[in-house]
Amino acid sequence: MQKILSFIMAIVAFFMQLLGFGGKKNYVEFPDLAYGNDPDQVVDLVLPKSADSTGLFVFIHGGSWIGGDEDDGKSAVTYCAQNLKLAAVSLNYRFLNENGTVHCREMLDDITSGIQAAVNKAREQGLEVSCVAIGGVSAGAHLALLYSYMRYNECPVPIKFVFSEAGPTDFSDKAFADSCTGIDKTLLYRLLSELSGTTVTPENYETAVVQNTLRAISPVSYVNKNSVPTIMAYGEKDTVVTFKNATALHTALLNANVRNEFFRFPNSGHELDADRDVRKAYEDKLLEYIRTYLF
Repeated sequence: MQKILSFIMAIVAFFMQLLGFGGKKNYVEFPDLAYGNDPDQVVDLVLPKSADSTGLFVFIHGGSWIGGDEDDGKSAVTYCAQNLKLAAVSLNYRFLNENGTVHCREMLDDITSGIQAAVNKAREQGLEVSCVAIGGVSAGAHLALLYSYMRYNECPVPIKFVFSEAGPTDFSDKAFADSCTGIDKTLLYRLLSELSGTTVTPENYETAVVQNTLRAISPVSYVNKNSVPTIMAYGEKDTVVTFKNATALHTALLNANVRNEFFRFPNSGHELDADRDVRKAYEDKLLEYIRTYLF
């Protein structure tokens, strides 16, 4: 459904370009750190060796809520620890399944548990985590936004900002489904049904029950004046997440007077790979936010 590799390569290039590559290994890795009994409940944690307190950078992978792996963010989190002396974690989570045992709420629970496991392991190593930034790509960005706006009070440490690359923001807008030509429609409605825990079809999409259920898993529904600063990166030619979702979140943040940075990729689709100048500006802003909020 999506080319996650392009995102990872861009992030790696970002850190290599801006922060430099090489030098001795000044970090310690804890791959596949378990935070639950399910095999998917693991994180890859990387800690700097020389710091005694730090912020935590959390990356959540994409994959349509049914795939992907924490290895997708390994390079990015390694560079955070190596070059910025930040604790960093790539977080895996339980996936949707046709048995109906995992919905959106369980994934959000996993974010809390995964961050708590990272904070605990860091403390065992003599490193106190004081705050966190959360973000990701596509499905991972959706979870990061929803968690940061709705579940912020459950996070083990304060959330300082959230970043989203092409994450869905408003499932209740019928334009989301109608414009989503990059996904098989049968799969799309299955994903919406499993995320929400309610059967969603083209015929019942705009009924009150389904609309309320979809709003409940839409990040835009929870924006208010206390929401955390937000960085957004979206492609105007995206056929997976309609650009209208991006402008809806941007408008909600502006109306709530929440600090936000909105990067439009006019020539890019879901992978945001056709606008190098915008990509560079976005990466510079992400680095600025890291230095402003996590130190």
